[in-house]
Amino acid sequence: MVEGEKDVDCLVGKGLVATCNSGGAGKFPSSHAGFFSGARVATLPDNDETGRAHAEQVALILAPTAAEVRVVELPRLAEHGDVSDFLNNAGARSS
Repeated sequence: MVEGEKDVDCLVGKGLVATCNSGGAGKFPSSHAGFFSGARVATLPDNDETGRAHAEQVALILAPTAAEVRVVELPRLAEHGDVSDFLNNAGARSS
């Protein structure tokens, strides 16, 4: 679970399964929890307070129905960076 369509497209382009919700951060509807029943879900927040709050909200909503939910904060992201930035830039750098 990511924050926007750009990130979904980036992850799908890498052969992964990804989705986001319409309306942006903070707008994940609890009515969608059933779609994730039994799923293993990772939320990948943007590197800002809004992104982290969104990831935590999604995790709380999905926890009762998903098999597993994790919030995965990616290292070496600039402020407001996202998973696309990580895959295209930060993730390619060595530690």
